[in-house]
Amino acid sequence: MISDCDLRKDGLYHKGEKIDLNNYNGVIKRTWDGGKNAAKGADIQQYLETQGLYAETPSIAQRITLNKVHMQLVMDDQGVKTPKTVIYDFTHSPYDETTALTNFNKLPREAGKPVAVLKQQTGTQGNGIAFYHSQEEVFTALRGAATAKQTVLMQEYISPTLRIKSETNTDRNAAHYRIIMSRNKETGNYQCLGGLYLQRNGAYISNSSYKGEGILHTEALPTETLSLHLLRDLAKTGRKIGIHQFGADVMINDKGAFILELNDGFGISGPLLEKQKIPEKYVDSFLERYQERYKFRHKFHQQLALNESFAQSRL
Repeated sequence: MISDCDLRKDGLYHKGEKIDLNNYNGVIKRTWDGGKNAAKGADIQQYLETQGLYAETPSIAQRITLNKVHMQLVMDDQGVKTPKTVIYDFTHSPYDETTALTNFNKLPREAGKPVAVLKQQTGTQGNGIAFYHSQEEVFTALRGAATAKQTVLMQEYISPTLRIKSETNTDRNAAHYRIIMSRNKETGNYQCLGGLYLQRNGAYISNSSYKGEGILHTEALPTETLSLHLLRDLAKTGRKIGIHQFGADVMINDKGAFILELNDGFGISGPLLEKQKIPEKYVDSFLERYQERYKFRHKFHQQLALNESFAQSRL
């Protein structure tokens, strides 16, 4: 676990014992520890990259996915469909009531639903996300963020329409989909490996140890129902960030598919993921890219040695 690792001046430690990196050539960052140590994981992977280890997703790309503002800016740049979003950077600008009212009125709203969603710049598993039911609640939250000099996102609320059964046989709304994509090393194109329905708090339905509101019983996401347009939007966003494999959080209702964010990891455990053979596909892709990289490196060093030999012969 990332939480068991410690990056010190003289190297990387695991449970107090220094790791000999000469025994390793690559690293897979298993990010699903609830996301609590995601930033720490990116720091560790950046260090491992400087030591010559191969990583499936560069740490610089991971940091984009960990920052909701950067993620939103990338999606806006790519022109993909997301919830209507306003970014407030209170680290440099004060709160202004007139601006807040103008931006608030830009958000589409539904009767009886939250009027806005506020998200902190970083956060996982629903942490740092709050739903507000009145204009004054939103403005109060924005004033608080301004006082704390935070950067926050204000978004329209997207109402989920998918109904699924819980273990108590009562209908519930699924929060959103997790769509898992992988990039083919030969063609550079992305393909959809599979997906899951997620619970309200973002927890995987496949996690059989979940004890909160009860496990939701549903089949894996029927990927054949996903539109080609959505998959293309996901692919171009992943390509822009520079990640080969990712899990995308998507809301789908009668207004269409809204991309919330891309995650550099999608978890590699759980019965529904295993049923779709996603862990095997993840590792296979990692190994293919690893072998391709070291094949290229070997050829480069061979050519370098030939060049040096030729130069010596001319002396």
